Amino acid sequence: MKLDNGSQKLIEIFKKEGINAFAVGGCVRDSLMQRPINDYDLTVPCPPQITADILQKNGISYLDIGIKHGTVTALIDKKPYEITTFRKDGEYLDNRRPQSVEFVTNIVDDLSRRDFTVNAMAYNPELGLIDEFGGRHDLKSGIIRTVGEPDLRFNEDALRILRAVRFASVLNFEVERKTALSAIKNARLLKNVADERITQEFEKLSSGEGLIPTLNRFCPVICQILPSAMKTYEKHAFDNALVMLSKLSHTVENTVAVFAITAYCEKSEIQASKSDIFGRLKLSNQQISSINNLVFGYTLPFENDKLYLKRLLLKYSPVQLLEILDFRLATTFEAGLYDCKKTVMQIIESKEPYLISHLAITGDDLVKKGASGKEVGALLQKALELVICGAVENDKQKILDILYEKNL
Repeated sequence: MKLDNGSQKLIEIFKKEGINAFAVGGCVRDSLMQRPINDYDLTVPCPPQITADILQKNGISYLDIGIKHGTVTALIDKKPYEITTFRKDGEYLDNRRPQSVEFVTNIVDDLSRRDFTVNAMAYNPELGLIDEFGGRHDLKSGIIRTVGEPDLRFNEDALRILRAVRFASVLNFEVERKTALSAIKNARLLKNVADERITQEFEKLSSGEGLIPTLNRFCPVICQILPSAMKTYEKHAFDNALVMLSKLSHTVENTVAVFAITAYCEKSEIQASKSDIFGRLKLSNQQISSINNLVFGYTLPFENDKLYLKRLLLKYSPVQLLEILDFRLATTFEAGLYDCKKTVMQIIESKEPYLISHLAITGDDLVKKGASGKEVGALLQKALELVICGAVENDKQKILDILYEKNL
């Protein structure tokens, strides 16, 4: 396994104290798959206060905000490394978190509490790979499988259901049959998971290489998150949604938009509320805006006419309008859309005016002519209309002449 400088340094520090520290979880999985590693997590057999003392002794800065749960975060070159004491989880009562944790000294006990075999491996440079649950075999086979009985693991922590689906999509793996059936059977337990955690997993899931087959297999899980997915399924349009998604880049925006369109597009109108479209997802304002543009832009009538397209550019920014056109081009066979896109590109590249800010006159010019208050805005809007429709060139004096001499 490849260790970065920080994790190597930490393992050597603990080794000097007679303690075997292990890299664990996702960094081991990704290293074995030769995937980029974002975070290195370590696990140790000593209590968290001892961990903190060892770091302090060796001049390593750390954060102890997770110390009561066994985690101390070392900071090396401003990069965080979570170091967690081997532990066993107590009884789960809320389908999410254990009521208590017990610190232990056996690495296998610690690995046995983890969600999936591919995440239940640990590595130490001297002791090598610790893999008691067949994680390396499942990696080679492209399989997601729970550590132990899936019903038990999913009832302990319902988020694991969505994590199974996420790993299947991102790694393009199959979920082992018993694990998959259990995830579908227990999908209702996702109601006990915070929307923010649901969102984090769904965003990652939506970016996966294996998104389409994963959505196809785990439709009941997705329906717990997006009402639009349930509606799409009820309309027997789920396969249509997957066909549309197969033609688009894998993003959460495209995933949410496609389900909303297939669920709620009736007679060239989108009949949906915000809760219909977004369900459990707590997305950023930028993501929400992008999805709304794709959804409500899906029914926009398009004409390959400069005046018409400039009026659309008053409502949508160039980026937004091009996103709508690209989305439509990928998912429909509408005639003329490609020509519309070419015309929009020509308008943008030639810097033809379509916004008030593009005009050769400003509000100050109108104030000098005696305009004030709302009149300024009305005159600027009128000037833009005249320029867009070709009634006057975008020239300061010519615009002022037509505004005032013709008293428009």
